[in-house]
Amino acid sequence: MNSTKLCEYIINLTNDSIIKQNRDGSMPAGHNGPWNNIDTPVRNTAHWAITFCEIYKLTKDNRFLEAAFKAAEYLLSKQARPGGVAYLCRIDENKNFSNGLIGQAWAIESLSLLYKCLGIEKCRIVAEEVFISHPFNYKLGLWNAIDIYGEPLPVHRTYNQQLWFALSGILLLSSGINNELIKERVGIYLSNLVQHTYLEKDGVINHRIWFTDKHADLKRKIKGTLTDISLRLDKNYSEISAGYHSFNLYAYGMIKKYYSGYVSFFDSNIFRQVKSNCLNNNYLSLLNTNKFAFKYNPTGFEIAYFCEMFELNKNGNEIMAKDLLEKQLCFYNDKIVSSNIDYDTLFARIYEATRLNEFNLQYINGES
Repeated sequence: MNSTKLCEYIINLTNDSIIKQNRDGSMPAGHNGPWNNIDTPVRNTAHWAITFCEIYKLTKDNRFLEAAFKAAEYLLSKQARPGGVAYLCRIDENKNFSNGLIGQAWAIESLSLLYKCLGIEKCRIVAEEVFISHPFNYKLGLWNAIDIYGEPLPVHRTYNQQLWFALSGILLLSSGINNELIKERVGIYLSNLVQHTYLEKDGVINHRIWFTDKHADLKRKIKGTLTDISLRLDKNYSEISAGYHSFNLYAYGMIKKYYSGYVSFFDSNIFRQVKSNCLNNNYLSLLNTNKFAFKYNPTGFEIAYFCEMFELNKNGNEIMAKDLLEKQLCFYNDKIVSSNIDYDTLFARIYEATRLNEFNLQYINGES
């Protein structure tokens, strides 16, 4: 694959998708891939807003600039945050409407870029408000989720959600804001990251953060312990861990690029194992039939980005990374068609590819 091919593909996909933008600025909602949630447009609009900004920078086509402003308008609307605190990301009576930490992290990620690219001050204000509204457990170095009205939920135990929420704070800081509380909390989280990272075989990061909440009542402690035991024995949970591994790798790459401080985790033995196994055949074989890989998480983009950020594209690794990139695009260009794919969400996640050198080389060289 060359930069022109990837770049042209993303531009063409964005051209095809921009006509689907609703009058209120929202983009079509998906169903959170294999989780089959009833999503609101918040998540996909946040993703597309980033792509619109990046394609505008590349093409100077005002249609994409206008689409980015319209997406920002939706993300700043009462419809997107009806409770006035967290974003309404899904409607499911059995789950929180905020989609834990990750729903908010995706919104903050987008608002940070919209503030930086479009200069919309309200994007910065709302992003900071949403981030700070999440309570932080200083002893654990982890965040609580909140409901859409700001009421605290338990400390979130999903690894990728804590990682991406920290990343959203880093992106806020890198957009030019100076918030000491965000700096402090992100720093504490990163300093505790090693103890919250548990590796399965083949260097796959376990999907869950294992800890005992000493301040919970007895009923909650027993429930947490029983849940931990059942998940360790659940083969499906191993599938989730493998399917989300690349999503974590992508976040590591983003943290390396945008965090200005020292990250001790990147010098740890655990992370060395993660790096050495990111293109391990045993790990990659787990993805062939994994419903969370490629068809939901854009695994090919994510591993390629990780390899770029940590300079792993050598000794034949670059060929493997590009093969994964090609495989990922097969799910976008109708070479692989499946009724099980949430195409609205998968297409929105093309934004992850705009950070790849394969895309940005063309922008840097001033080609079009």
